[in-house]
Amino acid sequence: MLRGTVTPEVASFVYTASEATYPLSRDMLLALAQAFGGIVTGGDVIDSLEGKWLEQSLPGRLSVTPLLKGAAEQVWTEERKSLAHVQLFDAIASVRQLDVADAASLLFHAFIAKDGSRLLKCVRIIETIDEGAVAKALYQQLTWLPFVALNEGERFFEPHPMVSVMLRQVQFTVASESGSEEIARVLARWTEEVDLVEDDEAREVAEVARSSRLVINRNPRVPIRVKLAAIYSLSRQRGKMSEYAERLARRFLAEPREMVLDVPENATTSQFYLSLHASFLRDLSDFSGVLDWLEFDADENARAEFDSVVSWPLVNSCGAFVHGAWSSGCTERTDWEPTLALLRRAQNIALRHRMSWFGSEVAKATSIVQCEHVDDPVGAMKTLDAAAAVFGETVTIAEQRVNVLFQTGDHSAALGLWEELAARPQAPELLDAFAHRRAAISACHLTRWDKAEELFLAGANVSALRTLPITRFGLIVDACRVISTAGDCQRAARKLADLLVDVPQEASEDGHESWEAVLRVTSTTCKIIEDAAFGKNGDERSLAYGRASKPGLQFGPATPNQQFRTLLTVASAGLLAAQLGDVPERMRDLLHATMQSPIPLARLLGAQAMLAFEFTKGSSAEVVPAIACFERAMNTMQCLPDQQRSREPQPDIEPPDGSKLSNAGLVALFTAGAICSDEPEKALSDWQRQAAAVWGKEAPAVLSLKEMSVALSMTKDDARHILANFLGSSIEQIFGAATVLLREPASPARTLRLHLLLASVTVCSDEGLLLQHTLARAVARRFSPVWEELSLNAFLFKSPRVSVPMLRQVVADVEDGRLGTKRLLIAAAVALGFNPEMIDSRLA
Repeated sequence: MLRGTVTPEVASFVYTASEATYPLSRDMLLALAQAFGGIVTGGDVIDSLEGKWLEQSLPGRLSVTPLLKGAAEQVWTEERKSLAHVQLFDAIASVRQLDVADAASLLFHAFIAKDGSRLLKCVRIIETIDEGAVAKALYQQLTWLPFVALNEGERFFEPHPMVSVMLRQVQFTVASESGSEEIARVLARWTEEVDLVEDDEAREVAEVARSSRLVINRNPRVPIRVKLAAIYSLSRQRGKMSEYAERLARRFLAEPREMVLDVPENATTSQFYLSLHASFLRDLSDFSGVLDWLEFDADENARAEFDSVVSWPLVNSCGAFVHGAWSSGCTERTDWEPTLALLRRAQNIALRHRMSWFGSEVAKATSIVQCEHVDDPVGAMKTLDAAAAVFGETVTIAEQRVNVLFQTGDHSAALGLWEELAARPQAPELLDAFAHRRAAISACHLTRWDKAEELFLAGANVSALRTLPITRFGLIVDACRVISTAGDCQRAARKLADLLVDVPQEASEDGHESWEAVLRVTSTTCKIIEDAAFGKNGDERSLAYGRASKPGLQFGPATPNQQFRTLLTVASAGLLAAQLGDVPERMRDLLHATMQSPIPLARLLGAQAMLAFEFTKGSSAEVVPAIACFERAMNTMQCLPDQQRSREPQPDIEPPDGSKLSNAGLVALFTAGAICSDEPEKALSDWQRQAAAVWGKEAPAVLSLKEMSVALSMTKDDARHILANFLGSSIEQIFGAATVLLREPASPARTLRLHLLLASVTVCSDEGLLLQHTLARAVARRFSPVWEELSLNAFLFKSPRVSVPMLRQVVADVEDGRLGTKRLLIAAAVALGFNPEMIDSRLA
């Protein structure tokens, strides 16, 4: 086709370029032109060919036109084509900076040319790429490689055995990283070629390289039996290469110890490699592979090391080479006989070789299947008895006995046996979070709430190596529920708030069914604590004990807007903790974020929580911003046709002008804030300035704040006059007068009257009534120290031997967040011999 149009040298140049698998850069084409002696000015030749026989297929890249693709086969012999691929290899390799496709094409050209030295150079390039992303991209360019020379006895590169072995290594890496289905055949050919290397030293180098690659391979298509065999093949090698591999393994072994991964100091490198494969058992075929290795490949030393590794916490948390295999797909499985048959085989191997750790885990697995899946708890106990007769009553066997008793509902026996088990010296290192969870649930059924709390929290404190963050989170939620059931709602709310302050980012992201489920239970738990704290008639029993930490907890597919649901849960917990008087300081930032949420209900809850937070902390900086946010959220919710939409983002709804809050309602909130403030005069001054910025200088709220500030400066005589004629006085004046008179010691009767007046101001409006739970307990905590001090003079009260201890107990309950203003003032009235019906029933 080129005959007569160009010189023979240029024709050879074009035919050679047509064999390139990837478009060539100008520098590559210039280097290629130098291979043809008749071409003196390569740049001119390239320019003359461009547009006719060369075309730009990629930016900065030229390729021969499709018309000439494959033309070399028609004009050249195989030998000449091989030379063309050598010339292409050299031209591409001459360029310093190659992209991934160029590196892949090098291997192809060297392979077609059957050039050993160039193939070896390619292997070195590929094997020394450090950047993972680059290596992965290169493997994707080499998808042809796993299909080369896969027939039994076929060599990758016949002329040179070691080059062939090294190419097999690259072939295996590409097959593994690209997920090729041919990986098993590639591995078989690689193994064959290593065995065919005649030189002993070279064969040892090749086998060390093969085994080293296998022991760290994570591809599930590589049989686990092969990986385990490779570990001990590596340990049997001798020579410089094996010594290098051992040093490298020792360096890796040091890292887990620095990371406190519970790897024993005397662990061998073989044991370390074994431990890495515990998490690879995904089904019964993997388990069968482990058993094949134990029975047919391993020697007694390997079995002993394997048995010891099973006891490592890191390995135990990954299923101890047993549980990951049988438990996979267990919810769908109906025929358990194949599983039990495989477990019987495993038990026979363990018995025959006295593998106590492995045998205990197998007995545990068998017992779980019998008790929980085939409804044979008697058989489950017999399995444990048989194993204990050989291996002793190990912690694993004893723990499973507790589980059988738990599953059959014998909670008293289960908890009794657990307490014996937990007393063993080695138990804390071996018992996992779920073992603690089961014991805690048994304690719940026995109404041993303190024990249940202790066990849930102990489970949450199990080493991070043996439990997941979501499990620890769930266990603490379950502990919070137990704490509230025991009557300490304040501590339960605080612990829940502490937990949610540090909620993992993953929990707020869409697509995590497990986290979505756990946070739903967390929200329900918060409601249970709230119902208990405020005496509401919630159905606590509807939530099973230990629900938040239930393994595999899900309520169906994940749904959108998990971020906002998480925010609602955090706000609810922050509100409850603040209401009950013990809230973490770090909750303030989360409440700020909640007040900025596009969800109206979240803003409403965030504003309420911030008010309660400020009242509880005795600060005042965020009171007016929180009231303004509450007001705006109320206005927005009034605009929604469906209240369900208040739980959804509503970024485009603009609330109408005008407040939905009355001025009396604002005064009620300001009164509560002033009562709870450490510096009420300063607080009122600050609020006045902030309120003017929000509502305007002439707004009723600003005028009321001015009047409240002035009222705090009245004399005691003026204050007495105001209260003597309070029907003609404003709420602001009554607040000021009562506050002024409380600055000096007063009799219990006068104190009760003043406290009752102030408390009544907080319920003189619908808003005050709506937010009673938000402010009542904070107000009560400000009143209670006065009554504690007055109770020291018992003669001031009626029937002091009965009334004073009762009053002191109520004061203590107020401090613990159990009671609010109403119960405190009723207790004071009763202690003074007054009719408790004088206390405003609207108080909380």
